[in-house]
Amino acid sequence: MINNLNEYSGKTIKIAGKYSISSDNTHIITVTDALGCCSQDLEFELSAENYPNIGSNITIEGRFYTYSQVGKTHSLIANAVLII
Repeated sequence: MINNLNEYSGKTIKIAGKYSISSDNTHIITVTDALGCCSQDLEFELSAENYPNIGSNITIEGRFYTYSQVGKTHSLIANAVLII
């Protein structure tokens, strides 16, 4: 997905990982591959402001988008819903 951002832009995705907050105060879900050797951080915004505890394993569903900031492309899962 990360290697072909345009193919997924605007699509609804469901993803599981560990919740954290980045150094620039964005909400992050860290997704690890099946072998546990590689991981990817994805920024997300919940549609409701009830974020889980940092370090929680979560599953979210939302629309995947990209945006540019300072010449770099970033990914964002927008209007995400926390699935329990």
